[in-house]
Amino acid sequence: MKKGLLKLLSMAAFTSVLMMPQMTSTPLAHAEELFPYTKTFTISAYYSPCEGQERYVTGTLAGDIRLNGNGTNGADGTPVYPGMIAAPKTYPFGTKMSIPGIGITAVHDRGGAIVTAGNRNQNYDRLDVWMGYCDIGLTRALTWGKKDVQVNVYGIDDSITESVYLEGFSATEAFVKNVVLAPQLFDQDIWYLSTGEDVEELQSYLQILGYFQGEITGFYGDDTREAVYQFQLDNEIIESEEDLGSGHAGVNTRKMLDLAIARLKEEQEQVTFQRYQQGLLLLSKYPDLNKSAVTFARNLQKGVVGDDVRVLQEELARLGFMRIEATGYFGELTEHAVFKFQQKRGIVATKEDDGAGVLGPQTRSAFNSIVADRVQNMSYLAYVRNERAPIEATEDTEVVLASTNVFPRYLADGDRGDDVKELQSLLKQLGFFKGAFLTQFYGSQTTLAVIEFQLANNLIESETEENAGVLDETTRALLNSLA
Repeated sequence: MKKGLLKLLSMAAFTSVLMMPQMTSTPLAHAEELFPYTKTFTISAYYSPCEGQERYVTGTLAGDIRLNGNGTNGADGTPVYPGMIAAPKTYPFGTKMSIPGIGITAVHDRGGAIVTAGNRNQNYDRLDVWMGYCDIGLTRALTWGKKDVQVNVYGIDDSITESVYLEGFSATEAFVKNVVLAPQLFDQDIWYLSTGEDVEELQSYLQILGYFQGEITGFYGDDTREAVYQFQLDNEIIESEEDLGSGHAGVNTRKMLDLAIARLKEEQEQVTFQRYQQGLLLLSKYPDLNKSAVTFARNLQKGVVGDDVRVLQEELARLGFMRIEATGYFGELTEHAVFKFQQKRGIVATKEDDGAGVLGPQTRSAFNSIVADRVQNMSYLAYVRNERAPIEATEDTEVVLASTNVFPRYLADGDRGDDVKELQSLLKQLGFFKGAFLTQFYGSQTTLAVIEFQLANNLIESETEENAGVLDETTRALLNSLA
């Protein structure tokens, strides 16, 4: 776990302790008679196994199910959620606890190994924290490990809201039981009058969410503070400008920004998927769009013959690794082209590496990903063309399009300007630009997006061509017609 995250979790835990009701000074022998009380627990983590994982703790799916359970619901029927606790039977279901590094959570599960002190060589009562599904859930559980922790126990108290601080969970997972994620976008508070990249990113996020209207400067001035304040009001973090933390990007504001951006991304992904589906149905309408969607289902190596070898050769040629006509025979030239592709992707380093020049599982996955991305990009382009088609049919519109000049100049890697941001915006609408932010800098993400656009529209034959990834006259003309 990152040093910064450990520090953040420690701070979150410390803050939650400060905000808790006063601890009872009852002697240890009677501590559990009154709530809240503090007690040491041994805490481990568990997860819900899935078919097809890369690894299992016990070596098999069945073994992990025996160890962790089926993982859909706790013993009291509550659907599993991040931070849910399995505890010994001496702790009733619904018992609220505050665990440093986890947050405030509740007991909803049991377990054969979840026993009280003195059983199974346990020095302390045992707790188990649910960490998610499949490989990622297993990774989180292993990262947590097993540790002795001082826990504040509140008992069953409906007035206490669960607030779990864990990293790496999706917004959808976080919405269950009102789980609050550890801040992901920013790992520390951002202060009024401060400067730097964090401030730039804060302004960008607030701009995306519609709160910040000014120029992205990296300076936390009055306009940024006002935008933060309006965001806090809308999300009920504060009630008025006089409240402590008003206009300050503190931990609660940072957590809510995480959720707001996550929700927005999920909404955008839904819209993107709907456009992708509609675009697939429209692909046949446009003969110039590359509709090749063949994926590679078997390993290929020197000496193999087949249609999939021919398709592989066509893909290698399209990417600039082969310059011969596709034959369907996997010979030395194809082997060398596959090797160069693998080198570029970091799959192998030298010809002596295992799998060099062979279309094995990892290389097949890389090619299949390229095909999937291309089909997605083609479908987006078909969707956009179809949306614009009725307008472009009129003479008046043709005149307007002819005069459109959003991109008046040659652009390439390293250039800056408002037109670069406009370019990123248009390419994002078309499904080619994958960057999280729109900026005024023409960097590697913009270059890759332009290459994908050029390949999709047959403006270049491979990414190795001289004008690949640059906004030359031909590329500008087509983009201006779509702007």
